[in-house]
Amino acid sequence: MKQQAMPINLDELPAKRAYTRIPTVLLKRIKLNTAQGEYAKRVQRFTLSAVAAGGQIYSFTCDKVNGEQPTCTRTYEGFSRDLGISVSSVGRAVGSLIAGGMIERKSQSEYITTLTKAGTFLRLENWVNTIKIKVKNKKGEIIERRLTLSERLVFSLIFTHCDNGKKGGNKYVASYKEMHAVIGISEKTISKAINTLIAAGLVIRAEYERGVNRTHKSIYHINNRLLSRNRAATSSLIGGAKRQSKTPEEARAESIDRERWYSQRRLEAEERAERNERKARTDNRFKAADTELRTLASKEAYADLRGDLEELTLLQARRRELEEQRIKALRRLHLTPDDLLPQYYCQICNDTGFTEQGKLCGCYAAAHKGKLNK
Repeated sequence: MKQQAMPINLDELPAKRAYTRIPTVLLKRIKLNTAQGEYAKRVQRFTLSAVAAGGQIYSFTCDKVNGEQPTCTRTYEGFSRDLGISVSSVGRAVGSLIAGGMIERKSQSEYITTLTKAGTFLRLENWVNTIKIKVKNKKGEIIERRLTLSERLVFSLIFTHCDNGKKGGNKYVASYKEMHAVIGISEKTISKAINTLIAAGLVIRAEYERGVNRTHKSIYHINNRLLSRNRAATSSLIGGAKRQSKTPEEARAESIDRERWYSQRRLEAEERAERNERKARTDNRFKAADTELRTLASKEAYADLRGDLEELTLLQARRRELEEQRIKALRRLHLTPDDLLPQYYCQICNDTGFTEQGKLCGCYAAAHKGKLNK
């Protein structure tokens, strides 16, 4: 039985946030040198992880403010948290973007885009990266998960065409074959992604005009409640009359300053945690216990899946022993387990700028009181 998504409550979605802009050049085939020699080349596409990371870097660094290009400051752990992919996938994604000439690394955790004139791009609201949907797995159990990268990309394609503000908007007509030509993922994957988005209530397909095969076109719409909610959020600018009087350039500059401020705070917290972890792993007892702990999760999951309660009990007991050894080792270094985790300045938004309900956090305004009222 296939995984089947359940409708989400659109009223619980956060208000419209900033877009991530995904340059379509990231979706096209590129040429990269292989290790076989200077003239040996192969044609390939960026992975979806690279597309997602590249979109975030491009969105933040492509527009100059006061003649200067902003820098995207983010650790691998920050990308991993925001995009829901592993740290190792982030590392490979960033490496391929640098090798492909799409971004440059200014220093550790600092990037700029080379795509000053990237042409067309797809738009994706940032909440789509973190929203969780409920699905039934093959056992019939209900689980929560994020949208996959392919589901986000398909949604971005449909959303970009539907939320264009033109007459006759909220309509995208295409076949799976045409979608594949734009975003590069397989038609089978596109079909699965669309079915999930429809079941979740984010996308609507005109069933009576549904294509009978991959070459026939179907008509897709973004849920009207979602679009009307977004447009209402656009018209009601934050901060009342004073905010409304700002020019688009001033609003853009403030948005970039806000993101830079939060990025710097997140980076400081994450680098502090990384330094503490490096210090802790200089202790051989901590390193041994920590390394073994990281392998136990998969063993416990496998034992649970097999229904081997005896093995699961032994593994859980071993976990408790290792955790105690880990804590003792940290005490010798005058550290605590919390010191290995990012300790963000704001406990409400974790230095993201948004509360769990998707509302703007007040910490930025409080720190810039007076400056924003000018």
